[in-house]
Amino acid sequence: VFSITQAILRKSEVLLPPRDEQERIADFLDERCAAIDAAAELICRHTSSLELYRRSIIYETATKGLNPRAPMKFSRAEWVRSVPRSWRVEPLKYHCSMFKGLPILKTDLVEEGE
Repeated sequence: VFSITQAILRKSEVLLPPRDEQERIADFLDERCAAIDAAAELICRHTSSLELYRRSIIYETATKGLNPRAPMKFSRAEWVRSVPRSWRVEPLKYHCSMFKGLPILKTDLVEEGE
């Protein structure tokens, strides 16, 4: 473990530019840091917008299929009003087994292992 003693601090030197140069350095760093902060803010906003767009694409595709102009029918599912007319609407229990309230797809079940 490295530690700094008072003896080391007494022998240490520090760079000390003239006061006006210190102020110019501080102003420069403030300006650059503000520009970086603004860019980071913009990136965060774009990331948020892209995440919303991604979710909407997933929702639209999962509920309307690949053809958004396909004729629709009532789905009977609470979370989506309608689905493409060519889709079947069946109870989940026909496609999975429930284990402690969690659905497990029948295709996930194996004879051995996990």
